[in-house]
Amino acid sequence: MTELFLEVADRAVAAGWLIPAVLLRDNIYQSEYVTSPFVLGLIRPKIYLPFSLGADTMGHVLAHEQAHIARRDHWWKPLGFALTAVYWFQPLMWVAYLLFCRDIELACDQRVVRTMDPMGRANYSQALLDYSTGRRPPGACPLAFGEAGVKTRVRAALHYKKPGFWVVLVAVLLCAGAAAAFLTNPVDAKEEPAQTTDAFIADTLSSLTLGTDGTLSFTVPDPIPTLEDGAVRPFMTLSATFSDQAGSFSVQKLLDRAVDWQPGQTYSGMLDAQRGQLVGITFVVSLESEVEPGVYQQYAMDHLELTPPFPYDRPAGYTQPSVAVSARGQTTDLLYTFSDGQQARLSLALPAGLEVGGQLEEDTGLPGLALLRDGQQVGTVLLYGLGATDEPTLAEVDTAAHALPMQIFAEVALSNHAGYEDYHVVTHSGTGAAATAHYVWQELGTTDAAATDPWNSMDCVLAYDWSVMPCFVQLTLQTGVLDAAGLTALAESLTLTAG
Repeated sequence: MTELFLEVADRAVAAGWLIPAVLLRDNIYQSEYVTSPFVLGLIRPKIYLPFSLGADTMGHVLAHEQAHIARRDHWWKPLGFALTAVYWFQPLMWVAYLLFCRDIELACDQRVVRTMDPMGRANYSQALLDYSTGRRPPGACPLAFGEAGVKTRVRAALHYKKPGFWVVLVAVLLCAGAAAAFLTNPVDAKEEPAQTTDAFIADTLSSLTLGTDGTLSFTVPDPIPTLEDGAVRPFMTLSATFSDQAGSFSVQKLLDRAVDWQPGQTYSGMLDAQRGQLVGITFVVSLESEVEPGVYQQYAMDHLELTPPFPYDRPAGYTQPSVAVSARGQTTDLLYTFSDGQQARLSLALPAGLEVGGQLEEDTGLPGLALLRDGQQVGTVLLYGLGATDEPTLAEVDTAAHALPMQIFAEVALSNHAGYEDYHVVTHSGTGAAATAHYVWQELGTTDAAATDPWNSMDCVLAYDWSVMPCFVQLTLQTGVLDAAGLTALAESLTLTAG
């Protein structure tokens, strides 16, 4: 095996693929094929010297090459060459690389000569001249002793003076100032930090106060968010819903997209008690930015809905709606938190292979979740507000009937392009029910007219309990994910409880 290795090595040398070298000591090698000292290697760099190098000159050369290794120049120079190769089409990159090569040589020269006397610097300069490699373009490697601007380096070595303290200090301060100016990203004032916008909306919503004297008030926070690329204005919509008898409602609009608000301004309006029993309050806060003179576009919005029992004579408070998913054995729990701080828990036993995934971007005002099978979405869990929230209207709901109660499902069922079919109650109580159904919707825009756009269908489980939360649950699954028995079992497992 040794003879084979030596034969391969001899042929590689003969072909010019390898250069033979003799170990002098440590990481220092000599070779008759080397004409100028250099450093080669990334992990374990080695210094290569010519046999013709005299004893007096060798000390200077080794000091220079060892300075390269100490400064990690055998890393930085190939990195600089790689960057230049990537951005070869940029002339300034080539200029920068040439100056970089010159500077690392000058830095090593200064590191060596700073402890020398004038005679030592003269001898060092002579060594530079003896092993000058000419004016070939610097490559990635090796770090050659006589490379890059020998004339400049000789002049710098002969006239070297240790820089004064104040010169160094000023240079450091200038570098720090340049770094602060050019290496940091400016704050983009065109994009308002999300927490400022969200905090403004949340603080406005949370200040809503219902008084026992029939007043409804809130306060605009100070300051109002601003954007550099256009004016910002908040606008408010505030309405109250009354019921004078079961199934009969009227809406009082106290504010309808009102603008021109001032920081710290307090609004107070009076509810019209003659309309009947108060059953709901809706408060919407939005922010608009001016996209062109006189033209505004909404960029942030949230809302607060209050239902009985109402908090009187104190700020209603506001909580960002959220949902937390947890598991208890075979049961999956979804804990919903609503904007008024109330909580409700949805529990269900999902069949094997189904799991609750991440949140959806559904525009229902309440967090929606995806249902997954093998990592692919096959359904959704969404919440929608009840069609009615007053007790007299809800008392008329027959929770056991296999007829869709519009008092509960009106928000979806009254749409012209979506609804429910084959509603079948599986379980019920005095205030709620769970049922199977088919969710149908029209795929608008498929044809030239809405009348000819096709209708689609999905399996569905619907559930509600108005004593727990003012919402109903719509759980949809792609057709065929569960058979009829599996869908019924899923509805039977579903329960709603106060959080």
